[in-house]
Amino acid sequence: MPKIKSPYTSKVNAVVHKYNSEFKSTPTGELYCRLCDYTVKCEKQFMVESHRKSEKHQRGLARTATNFAENVTRAFLCADIPLHKLTNSHIKTLFHDLGHPLPSETACPSKVQKLADQEIQQLKNYLKDEDVFMVVDESEIDQRKFLNILVGKMTVPETTYIFTCKTLSKYADSDIVTREIDDAVHCLGIARHHFCLLMTDAATYMTAAGNLLKKLYPKLFHVICLAHLLHNCAMKVRACFPAVDDLIARVKALAVKNKARRALFSSIGQPPQPVVTRWASWWQAAFYYTKNLPEVRRIVEHLGDGGILLQQAKEALKSQTLSAQLLQIEEQYSDLANIVLKMESSRYTMGQAYEDVLSLDLGADSCAIKAYMQRKLTKNDVTCIMSMGRNDISPHLYKLLQNSQATSASVERSFSILKKILAEDRNFGEGHEKHYLIVKYNNANKAQ
Repeated sequence: MPKIKSPYTSKVNAVVHKYNSEFKSTPTGELYCRLCDYTVKCEKQFMVESHRKSEKHQRGLARTATNFAENVTRAFLCADIPLHKLTNSHIKTLFHDLGHPLPSETACPSKVQKLADQEIQQLKNYLKDEDVFMVVDESEIDQRKFLNILVGKMTVPETTYIFTCKTLSKYADSDIVTREIDDAVHCLGIARHHFCLLMTDAATYMTAAGNLLKKLYPKLFHVICLAHLLHNCAMKVRACFPAVDDLIARVKALAVKNKARRALFSSIGQPPQPVVTRWASWWQAAFYYTKNLPEVRRIVEHLGDGGILLQQAKEALKSQTLSAQLLQIEEQYSDLANIVLKMESSRYTMGQAYEDVLSLDLGADSCAIKAYMQRKLTKNDVTCIMSMGRNDISPHLYKLLQNSQATSASVERSFSILKKILAEDRNFGEGHEKHYLIVKYNNANKAQ
């Protein structure tokens, strides 16, 4: 029998199946090259192979391979997926069937610095000729010290982008902080009169650095994070009510690692596990016991005898002053705790926070918190911003400053992301934390 000639559409489909990422079939049944942007004849196999060997097609292949590797790296970082998952056989098979074989694990880390450089360039373009603010803090993770610098537009105060994550060989001091912030301003191409606001915590070296920087930048205000101020208030309240503090610590120790004991609290909710460094979490624990003290007593007594942790919890519950102290905390300081919760939002403005703090009615104020806050606020540039005390600052800039975020919560979030990147199972690359964090944090904020 004579050989039957294959239909042209079958030849097109065969090429598309073999080189899915390079070719596709047009509605009219022709072979279209995705990389070169025109149709290709495929009556004979050599026609397709000849086209694939052309210089233009090879350039397209190289470009696609590079972009795909970068896109995969960015996607894995933003989704918080360790790069070693690239070797998973199921994931590799899935991408291969889609016509996009995954790059190797070793190829992707080399793309991270390039992606980070692209983010920094985009950040420079975004901030060009704009009034800007910076949020700066230092933290220690796994015995390693880091200084993070975040930056944003005054006109978009709820959004920040990380510029650098600096690994420090020693604890930060005012000289280090001043130098790093000044370098950041220069690297980003920000004019001196456009750097308007610096947000930090109340550490002594941060205050000293802010005073130095205000001499270099004519329009700069240094604001101490108001959430940090209120957290310090919570620690003062904690010190004033030792019976409540002892109860919170003892019941937490009793139940935190014992599933059977924790199950007994299911009807009233699990005992809070406040963290000293977490804003106002101690207050929330105190309010839990104010509401549920009789039930907590009943549950602990039901446990019988045995174990030093149980005995300590029972002793804490027997304190004669416990009920009175819990009542005082709720009556005097519940509104203060509510403001701290508001401050977790980047959309809660400095003006709103300042007004809420000044309007607080703390009643008897057993811990003299009102006087403490007023004393701290007089040393904080937030007072000057709200009173518009400088004649060299325009009303328009004062409006932007008053509408800026009131806390440094954004930099705390960057450290949370960094801690995940440094986890043992992440395998994101030793010594390149800065680049990984920039890609992860900045892309997450763009998606908001």
